[in-house]
Amino acid sequence: MSFFITSAVNANQLFATEQHPLAADKAFALDKQITANKMVLVWTIANDYYLYQDKLRLVIDDRDITSALVLPAATPKLDPLFGDTEVYYNQLSLEIALPNVANKVLNLTYQGCWEGGVCYPPQQIQINLPVATVDVQPLSSYGATSINASNQGVYGTDANWFTQQLAQANLMALVVVFFLAGLGLALTPCVLPMVPILSNLIVGITPKPGAGKSFLLSLTYVLAMAITYSLVGVMAGLSGANLQIALQHPIIITIMVLLFLLFAAAMFDWITIQMPVGLQNRLNQLSQQQASGHYLGVGIIGVIS
Repeated sequence: MSFFITSAVNANQLFATEQHPLAADKAFALDKQITANKMVLVWTIANDYYLYQDKLRLVIDDRDITSALVLPAATPKLDPLFGDTEVYYNQLSLEIALPNVANKVLNLTYQGCWEGGVCYPPQQIQINLPVATVDVQPLSSYGATSINASNQGVYGTDANWFTQQLAQANLMALVVVFFLAGLGLALTPCVLPMVPILSNLIVGITPKPGAGKSFLLSLTYVLAMAITYSLVGVMAGLSGANLQIALQHPIIITIMVLLFLLFAAAMFDWITIQMPVGLQNRLNQLSQQQASGHYLGVGIIGVIS
């Protein structure tokens, strides 16, 4: 009896509206007050959310001033993503003495997570600084280092490091890196289901194609599949939506769980799942029409794969 009561309580917690991941600007509401020589940043952190101390970064005029700041004491946490780290709950307040700058921009970066299992991407904000009207310390007094490729280093928990390296690389280096990454992905188990599909496209052709046409058919199939994935990725990136957060919605999770259970039952032959006979016949006709080695047909199958 207690098992069912506990399950009911957990179900209510899962589907409660307050458990949905909040938008980043609501989970970490940022308020700023700027005067001629001082700026105060205050994050109001929602319940069950936290900010990483080591993900805070402030840059003015290509100079990182983060290390010169006196950060408030943080709470130690064993984070499932970054291991032992220090975080802020409820509220974080920073008071920053502005250097003697005129019309400069402060680039602020911070990152946080939800205890429910969602980590937000690094949030980046640009803040226009006013012209100082009093004599304050120059920027060099912070002891900050200039940001360049020679002193940035590699930070294992910096999610932006790889993006920064790509932005600084030339076109040829990018082509080589992604080509090698593609070769590595070709050795993963996820690619194995594609092997019989591609083999059937080539072996099933009558008469048998030569090595040149087999290579071109394979290239057509792979490029069509790669372009499809690339377009989907570009659309997801341009949408600006955090798909990780969207997929954590209880309705989406429930649908995915039900689909997994349904397909698992089909694998154990407990139930039979099949498409309507008319649709099966239509797909078989299309498959037979495209099995003659036409590049367009191979490309279409690559898009579907």
